[in-house]
Amino acid sequence: MTSKEQLERDVKAYVATLEGLVSGNCEWFYNDYCDSDDDREEYGDSYARLSKYFEDVLDVEIISDLRGDYRGARVALGLGGPSFYLNTRKSCIEGYWWSDYAEWHVNNAVIDAADEYFSELWEMSRGY
Repeated sequence: MTSKEQLERDVKAYVATLEGLVSGNCEWFYNDYCDSDDDREEYGDSYARLSKYFEDVLDVEIISDLRGDYRGARVALGLGGPSFYLNTRKSCIEGYWWSDYAEWHVNNAVIDAADEYFSELWEMSRGY
């Protein structure tokens, strides 16, 4: 497998992870984040699961217009080599490894939930 093929496979794995969090097809999430049935209930909806997952991201770049209104986010999911980003403006996961680049579309349910989460953080950081 070439490095480009590996990068594409990893990008698709991030897409599957995020789409699984939204659809509820994410037993790994419950195993990693839930110690009890009460925890499972707390993370019963997609927004709660994505919010918990996004607490562990490495960096977030907010995209805003000149008035400071939220327009999107670029979220670092993995850095170093290779690096992966969720880009809500482009509705995709981007992957970079040396000169290789790969991207894969993420469904609208993930993008909408991510934008809701990061726009709230943006507004809170601005004091609104």
